[in-house]
Amino acid sequence: MGCHIIKQNQTTSKFNMSYCNYQPLSHYKLSGVFYSLAINSTNSLLVVASDCEIQIFYFKMGNLKQLQVIQLQAYNIYLLTFCKQKAFFLSAQSDSSLAIWNSNLISKPKFICKLFGHSKEIICIALHPLAEELIVTGSHDSLIKFWYIQQRWYCRQTISKHTDSVTSLIFHSTGNQLISCSKDKSILIFEGSNQKLWQIKQHIQLPNYGYRSSYISNNMFIFHPNTDQDDFHLQIFKLNPSQQEYEEFFQILIKGKKQFCYYYFPCTYNNSKCIFLTKNGCFINILTIIPSTVKSRFYFQLDQTIEFENKYINGILSDDGDFLIIWDEESEQLQIRQLQQHIQTNFLQ
Repeated sequence: MGCHIIKQNQTTSKFNMSYCNYQPLSHYKLSGVFYSLAINSTNSLLVVASDCEIQIFYFKMGNLKQLQVIQLQAYNIYLLTFCKQKAFFLSAQSDSSLAIWNSNLISKPKFICKLFGHSKEIICIALHPLAEELIVTGSHDSLIKFWYIQQRWYCRQTISKHTDSVTSLIFHSTGNQLISCSKDKSILIFEGSNQKLWQIKQHIQLPNYGYRSSYISNNMFIFHPNTDQDDFHLQIFKLNPSQQEYEEFFQILIKGKKQFCYYYFPCTYNNSKCIFLTKNGCFINILTIIPSTVKSRFYFQLDQTIEFENKYINGILSDDGDFLIIWDEESEQLQIRQLQQHIQTNFLQ
């Protein structure tokens, strides 16, 4: 692929790199089983999914004040996510539905609409990064559904190319490309738009399935496989410009080998701070990754690992990368950490 890889502590020409560390800021006791957390783009609202309820907190610099509890009888909530441009948040329930809530009506919460179409639970959601007039859902039923709004929300397209649970969905920053991962050990690359139907442009078959993926640049994405190998690696895929297809070109070693994992804690890449965060078993791995365009270089370093007593960890990174919010089953605590970022000088070729 013609890409030069620079690891931590490799040296030659001068290059400044940030060292990231998330330090504990506050913690709160929360008993129960929590499947998902979400924080809005202004870091003012935090929602937490617990069994049959959604707890809503006012968030200010790591301090929480409970505003509301939404009770959903007989339905567990598996997934929460905020819209970035609109005052909505989404919840996926155990009845296979997707509910859209108005986050401005916290005092009298009521969902705006409820979308049905999947036959099993929704386990991943992707919002179009530009318009937010498109929601894409992936489910245990192996289907990918595209929901559009025209006076009301409706399903415009269903893709059934996967043969097992769809575990991850991510949009390219331009909004014209979508990546899906599945337990059928495949990655699908789609291209489309709000005006055109989405078409499969590439199919990548893998030795292992994975729960997480994330773009890290316009032509690179990370796939997080689920494997019991002794050394656990993230796989970096890069677009081959001549063939216009993605190819694996590098792997990054992280903590958490031979440990069971699951899909409730999404991996995240913060483009402005070059921070990549992923859960692996009992570990949360935090890396600095800089996919430079100069001479096709690729810089990375593992900055921090946070270890827990068991694998049942859920969390979210705020959109600005300043706060890491984690709940773990062992302590039954909601832990809020704040970013401490230091500039260090590396000497890189």
